[in-house]
Amino acid sequence: MGLQMHKTISNRVGITLLISTGFLALLFCCFSCPVLAATPIEPPFTTGVIGTHAPADFYVVDIATDPVGNIHVIDPFYKTLTRYASDGSKQLTVSDPDFNWLRGLTVDSTGRMYVLDPVKDKIHIYDANGNKLDVWLGPYEDSMDVDSNDNVYVLLWANNSYQVVVIDPSGTELLRFGSFGSGPGQFKKPLDVAVAPDGSIYVADEGNQNVQKFDTQGNHLFTIGSGQAGPLPGEFRMPTSVSVDSTGDLYVSDRRNYRIQKFDSDGNFLLEWGSYGTG
Repeated sequence: MGLQMHKTISNRVGITLLISTGFLALLFCCFSCPVLAATPIEPPFTTGVIGTHAPADFYVVDIATDPVGNIHVIDPFYKTLTRYASDGSKQLTVSDPDFNWLRGLTVDSTGRMYVLDPVKDKIHIYDANGNKLDVWLGPYEDSMDVDSNDNVYVLLWANNSYQVVVIDPSGTELLRFGSFGSGPGQFKKPLDVAVAPDGSIYVADEGNQNVQKFDTQGNHLFTIGSGQAGPLPGEFRMPTSVSVDSTGDLYVSDRRNYRIQKFDSDGNFLLEWGSYGTG
């Protein structure tokens, strides 16, 4: 299942007021003062080891696995797509000069890799060897998923509304649904989309504080969540990510409640875990 990183450091005339018991002094730093060079702001890299083979600095914003268990990650700072084997050994890295700010990633049954760049409104497609196959033009948002037929599900912003679009591997649009608002089938700030094994579609919507389920044709089935932020089971404070397991159970990352909630395929609450802290 999103974007803002430019910072500017400017030099300005400084005025310092010194006030003490016996006097008031005004000191002005005039325009002739030396101009200090801006210090580059480093991204908040996470240093770590993947498996036992690949020490690296990386800032991962999305991760996906393929049918043989390889792990794919995208790094928006280094502007790379990297694939690791299940033991952590690096297999390939794609660094495309057309990358700007990578945000979404999914991999289909053939190992084909889809990389979403919402700043450039593009989805870049590569084969399992890292060769570029195609580019789809948006405007796309943050999240993608793929179904058993290798159709890609992606969120986009178009015609003043958020929508879910389904695209086949050739790039042909198969389905589009959704509009802006708070009713069934409407979205205010969707952050993630996930496809269940039966082809049904879930969308996590931070703006409406809910998760909606749709059938394979985009028809609204039900909504989980009251529409208002809350701490109770089945309520959310910023639902940011959704995932569906092989049995059809749904998992929702409930960000500001610091928990994961689990639901069955009918939307019934099953359990939750997680809390605020570092333990």
